[in-house]
Amino acid sequence: MQTLDAADERTDLAGWLHLLRLGLARTALWYVAALAVFAVVLVPLPGFSASVVASGSMQPVIGPGDVVVVRALDDDTAVLGRVVTFEDPERPGELVTHRIVAENPDGTYVTRGDANRDPDATPVARHRVRGRGFLLVPWIGLPAHWVVEGEWLPLALTAAG
Repeated sequence: MQTLDAADERTDLAGWLHLLRLGLARTALWYVAALAVFAVVLVPLPGFSASVVASGSMQPVIGPGDVVVVRALDDDTAVLGRVVTFEDPERPGELVTHRIVAENPDGTYVTRGDANRDPDATPVARHRVRGRGFLLVPWIGLPAHWVVEGEWLPLALTAAG
């Protein structure tokens, strides 16, 4: 009789562990889905924009494939020490998401990726700043990142999943 009770206890424990794993997985899935929906709802609103991060210069917090939603700056928006997305002064048409680490006397900003040792070479004027970081949606932009980088295996595996 004791062996049956022990087997029943193991079965009950396995059932509870399965239920816990299932609950955690669903919670994580709903959390990511809610962030994605929130990002999609915000982007069409005036003053908000989103972009997919293409490099690891802001790791470990912001990585390739993450979507950063930014809110446009007001005249009194503080940006020192904040993550911003700006038009790259060295490569017109490209956007960069970095942190503002200093303000120059002429009003331009010194930026640097969190993973970079040195600051960016070219200062950024305030009018080039698209916005200050508002929402980070991790991993949602990975398929777009994989397409740009030509990484077809992870894209195919994700599609198959």
